[in-house]
Amino acid sequence: MSMNLRLLNAADAMLYRSLRLDALQAHPEAFSTSYEEAAARPVEHVAGQLTPTPDVFTLGAFDASAQLLGAVTVVRETARKRRHVANVVAMQVASQHRRRGVGRALLCEAVRRAGRMEGLRQLRLSVTANNAAALHLYRAVGFRAYALEPCALQVDGRCLDEVHMVLLLRESSVEQVEIRRQANDEAPWELLLEADPSKDAVAAYLDGGQVWVAVCGAETVGVAVSLETQPGVVELKNLAVRADWQRKGLGTKLVQRVLDEARAHGAGAVEVGTGNSSLGPLALYQRCGFRVAGVDRDFFTRQYGTGIVENGIPCLDRIRLRREL
Repeated sequence: MSMNLRLLNAADAMLYRSLRLDALQAHPEAFSTSYEEAAARPVEHVAGQLTPTPDVFTLGAFDASAQLLGAVTVVRETARKRRHVANVVAMQVASQHRRRGVGRALLCEAVRRAGRMEGLRQLRLSVTANNAAALHLYRAVGFRAYALEPCALQVDGRCLDEVHMVLLLRESSVEQVEIRRQANDEAPWELLLEADPSKDAVAAYLDGGQVWVAVCGAETVGVAVSLETQPGVVELKNLAVRADWQRKGLGTKLVQRVLDEARAHGAGAVEVGTGNSSLGPLALYQRCGFRVAGVDRDFFTRQYGTGIVENGIPCLDRIRLRREL
């Protein structure tokens, strides 16, 4: 779906308040704040909360008509001995837009922005233990449970347990990451779907492709899938790096492994396709020696049916790149 992410500010207070009240009313078990408490706060209070500071920001996801689809807030702790910690709070997506990648996009961007806050070492959040969809999303982005709080919330007389989760914003370098082959039936689907939302397409190129995973300790933090599409030509079909490991050179390391393996098996070229709006991947591939080989106009419109927006740019065309070996 068409989506644009940006920081919210005081001017967005009415939109945000409406989203927040709808979420609290529809899913009271998912939030520690009640609908009644939020409804009693004037819009001026909300405007003050939305004003970004060096320690607090709220991200919003908008569609092409400027409708607010979802939002998430990051709040850094103020105590001197807790400055290395920030909390992810008020994660909400409008009911009619759930299961469309809005929450995932918001959370990944929040992690990226938090990673640029000097001295920040970890993000924490809490989620009700029976919220399977949210737990799945948080784990996919890299959060890990560290505690279970019994009866953390009481809603309509029911006790709800909360899972407390943490994401370490690592200073680890890619030298600590091992790139290795993975059995295709053990491929990390959560990461693969970050790069390609079509399960059918992923399943098709996994059949016969080679899966490479980036592993740090016991955690899979990146993946690449390559496939020989014609004699002597290998295509990089999927490349994904977990949000907290992005912009550390891991994507380059995965691409280089695919290039090395293709060369070792006698391939003469490696090809890859990406969206015209995917500025990061376009830069990455060209730094790795790929050159633009062609443009498939309106590829993403035909493939996915609806528009995608990245970096404020409609993703319409597939840019095909090629690296001679």
